[in-house]
Formats: sequence, C-alpha cells, structure tokens
Amino acid sequence: MAQERRGGAKKHNVYGGMTNATKQRHVKAADGFVPNASLFSRLGGEAAVSAAVKLFNEKVANDARIKQFFTNKVTQFDQEVEFISVLLGKANTKKIEMRITSKLADLGVTHAHFDAMLESVQSVLKAQNITSDLAVEVTQMIEGARRNVTK
Repeated sequence: MAQERRGGAKKHNVYGGMTNATKQRHVKAADGFVPNASLFSRLGGEAAVSAAVKLFNEKVANDARIKQFFTNKVTQFDQEVEFISVLLGKANTKKIEMRITSKLADLGVTHAHFDAMLESVQSVLKAQNITSDLAVEVTQMIEGARRNVTK
C-alpha cells in the first residue's frame, strides 16, 4: 500500500498485509505481527464474534423490520457465530455458510430486510469500538452474501 508523503512522493507500507497483533486485545502480544491474518482473526476470533452476535441478537429482537428472522435464539446462536466466522475468514470445516444463506433466502429476506440487518451489524461494530477500516471490511464481506440471502 502506498501513502503520499509531503511533496507528493509516495512511501510504501512495509508491513503490507500484516496486522499488528499487539493492538488487539484477543491476540497475545508475543505473537507480534501476523502475516495475512483473516478478518476473523483481526477482529479477535471466535470470542469477539460471539460477543458481536449476542449484541446483534439483542438489537434485532427490538427491530420490528427483522425480528421475525431471529426467533429461535437457543439453536440459532451457534449457527450465527459459525456463519459470521466463516464469512469473515475462519476455516469452513462444517460447510455451514451455504446452509444458512439458503435458509435465509427460503424465509423471504428482502433487500430492505438485509439493509436493516446491516444497520444492526454496523451499530454492533461501533459499540465494540471496531476501527473504521475493519468495519468497512466487515460491511463489504456481509454485502458479498446479499445475493445468496435475498430474494
């Protein structure tokens, strides 16, 4: 990645796709820089995703536009955590992503419903103090699932 210096000259980010793990609370400082870390890892892994899904479910439970899609909280929570984790780059060992996207599509999720869900996700990211760069990446990843989820 190039950044512009004073006078118009460009400097290159020597760390490229590496993440400074010392600034992430869920990663041991001794691990230093993590080359090519997935978005899942950079956000803090499963613990961070679980906390985000819990907050997301609290938000959608009060949103009349979409709460009908989130009614079975007990069995749904683990599936949501796995789905979001895979979407963010965790190894897809259970092949859960397509099962959830097809189930949501079968429920009749519209673009308006998807937009409401995305609003809730963005609110969760803000509440968890996720940097704007990571929040944009998360939003783009979720947008990538739109065509598989909506009718």
